[in-house]
Amino acid sequence: MKLITGVLVALLTLSLTSCGYTYFRAVPLNPHTGYFPTATPFNQTHPARKAPILINRKTDLARYHGNILVTASRFWVQEIRYTGAFQHVMTYQDFEKKIIRAGLSHRITSLDSLLGLHHAYKIWGPFLWVHIQTNILSGNRHGMHKAELLVINPLTTRKLFVTRERFRTIFSKRVNDQYTYYPMLNSFIEWIRENGGHLHPRPHR
Repeated sequence: MKLITGVLVALLTLSLTSCGYTYFRAVPLNPHTGYFPTATPFNQTHPARKAPILINRKTDLARYHGNILVTASRFWVQEIRYTGAFQHVMTYQDFEKKIIRAGLSHRITSLDSLLGLHHAYKIWGPFLWVHIQTNILSGNRHGMHKAELLVINPLTTRKLFVTRERFRTIFSKRVNDQYTYYPMLNSFIEWIRENGGHLHPRPHR
């Protein structure tokens, strides 16, 4: 089963690439638009399409001291680093190292739950948590899936920002960086700007 899934993903990636689309390929911001390059549902290029926003709460980004934890694949970590909006973009492993170096490992024993992140915020210091989740939309008969980018304050456990893209299946040609993932990141960029954040785009690595 894993082999079949791997083959299907490889074929999808090849198909998208041949059409000019990519799948989880991290790229820097477009220097002319200040956003990631996107496409419309009709496979037309669009300089800076943004995904629908479900939650958009105001916050003072300065209070988090440039710290953001990203619990997702390297693609999302790298894309957020490319924006240059946060000084410290951390994976779980990065965060664990910071906690150990600060001599706090005996007080923060787990980061695998919201409760653990809540304690880490109170003991280590302020940070935002970005989480990506993909699953089937509830209450629909058409097999629609959703991909969401969530920004959470671990201290209050409150969702500060949520953007979503919908698609019928992960193997759909519309599930790609330009149509699905870059628009979500563009909405995230807009939220950063609206809350006093500043982008310092980084070059391709």
